[in-house]
Amino acid sequence: MWSTVETMRVLMGVLVALLGAVVGAAGGVAIIYALSGVEGADALTLVASGVFFCVPLTLGGAVATGLLWRRLFPAVFPSSRQGVTGFAASVVYGIAASMLVLVVGPVVVISSWGTSGRDLLAGKLCEKPGTRYISAPGQKVHVCFTLTPDRSTWVEIGWRFGSASGCPGGSRGATSYDWGDKLASPGQITEPDFTATIRGARASGVLKDSAVCAGKKFKWSARLAP
Repeated sequence: MWSTVETMRVLMGVLVALLGAVVGAAGGVAIIYALSGVEGADALTLVASGVFFCVPLTLGGAVATGLLWRRLFPAVFPSSRQGVTGFAASVVYGIAASMLVLVVGPVVVISSWGTSGRDLLAGKLCEKPGTRYISAPGQKVHVCFTLTPDRSTWVEIGWRFGSASGCPGGSRGATSYDWGDKLASPGQITEPDFTATIRGARASGVLKDSAVCAGKKFKWSARLAP
């Protein structure tokens, strides 16, 4: 049976490894964002990037942090205890902490994937107050637009091309209009590069962007944000 001191040391070791795992995972997410653009990346790209970057960085961060703390605080984290070396303990704690972060992290993100998640897919372009529509995931272009509460004027329009669009560098850039204008007719937005037909909680339209993807038009659909 472990003593109270031994139990506390184990818990502290796991917490230290957990801290390193979170830092490592954050580094992996930052790299993925910089290389592929989270907003424009499709699900397969994000999963592959996560496995390639987040998993090793999460584990590496957890183990490295455990080893560092053992060197800095040898009295609290002995280099060897009951036949188990400090390195082996750091690896075990690191694996446990990494599994916790890699399992709980995505669950937390998915559970909170409401309006903010769809805003992310739309490029975080539509943030003004009003009646907002946001496109569903999986489309070649992610669209968002906001109307005034009486739906007589659009407040902002934004879009970002996904990697499946075939637009060169499309997933890295975003376009937004924020000057607003009266609707051409009830439920109808007509702008040079963007048209929308709004029917209740649903909207659809056509988008073109000659600056990013010359010669192409994309159909899109969106729903009223909760």
